[in-house]
Amino acid sequence: MNPSAGRPTEIIINDPNASFFAGPQRLRLWEYLVPVGVELKIQNPFRLIAKLYGAGNVQIPASSKLYLARIRRGDFEIEDLAEIPYAPYFSLTIDQQLDANFAERITHVIENTGRMGYAFDEGDRLAILIESTLAVDTTNPNNRIQFTGLVNN
Repeated sequence: MNPSAGRPTEIIINDPNASFFAGPQRLRLWEYLVPVGVELKIQNPFRLIAKLYGAGNVQIPASSKLYLARIRRGDFEIEDLAEIPYAPYFSLTIDQQLDANFAERITHVIENTGRMGYAFDEGDRLAILIESTLAVDTTNPNNRIQFTGLVNN
């Protein structure tokens, strides 16, 4: 089909062929820009500490999912590294998550990387994405995302 052929048409919000997407959506929640002159490595497996809240200080649902991802310097494509169910975080307090007795419940594996972990070069962005039925209130001071990386510079 010739792109310049045809008649113009308006595509509008209430068109019978258009609809709003109401299913789960992944949103970028948090990211860390690796500074110039630094390489960051996330060990495999890695332990994540997380507690996230929506409006009214309501914790996001246990059915939510977090995703560890990388965005390479100068790129917009999001590379998924690990899918993390939120259910263990929902039921554990921050103190329990920091306790070695509960570490196994919140330790995750990055597939296809081996035990060496995953390296982020300067200018790369380490990102956490979320899929949840409740939006995270990013102004809530009780929100917490924490994990340990190794730095080479």
